[in-house]
Amino acid sequence: MSRPTPLSNRIEHWLPRLVLAPSLLVVLVAVYLFICWTGWISLSSSMIVPKYDFVGL
Repeated sequence: MSRPTPLSNRIEHWLPRLVLAPSLLVVLVAVYLFICWTGWISLSSSMIVPKYDFVGL
């Protein structure tokens, strides 16, 4: 049996992270985008249809 090369060790270590990174990034952006949007809507004068005029607390 041959010894694994340093390159194959690095690929084996980083490949799962590189494969999962785009989906993790999309999930994080979506979650924080909706959190910010909900916060903004809660500080506006929206009822049923969003109105983006700021009224504060």
